[in-house]
Amino acid sequence: MRGAVIVASPDSGEKEAMIKGVHNYGYEVLGASTGAEAVELIHHPKGLTAIVLSSGLTLPSTLDICKEIKAGKRSGKVPVFILENAALDRKPYADLGINKFFVRPFSTGTIAREIHETEKVAGALGTPPKKIVQQFFWVAILLGVGAIILAIFIFYPLFFGGK
Repeated sequence: MRGAVIVASPDSGEKEAMIKGVHNYGYEVLGASTGAEAVELIHHPKGLTAIVLSSGLTLPSTLDICKEIKAGKRSGKVPVFILENAALDRKPYADLGINKFFVRPFSTGTIAREIHETEKVAGALGTPPKKIVQQFFWVAILLGVGAIILAIFIFYPLFFGGK
């Protein structure tokens, strides 16, 4: 499994389709039918890859959930996708840094691909993998040793009796 994705929607058909579509891309999917269930899942112990919220969630509302997500230490950096009707006012969400909206009707495959692409970009911009850091370390050591050897060949004759 790639990572955990929350899918929250009060519409059971939409939620089940999203769960299946995202799971087919290799993600562990945590489903929620209410805003309260979604809030509980935000604190998933493994961490989250993405959060997909329907604009129709209540108690708390989708906007309130987004505020809580962005206020969280771990969850604040998790990308949030909003499933919306065309009439949704996006400004309050944009003020929170949320800019991934999907207008109904939408393809679950499109959303799953967008989650995957967002994850790839985040991985490319995040901390380099351990192996790359190790390779950089060894290259730096070899360059340092090479510089010392070169300095010895250049300066030794000048100070210790070169012709």
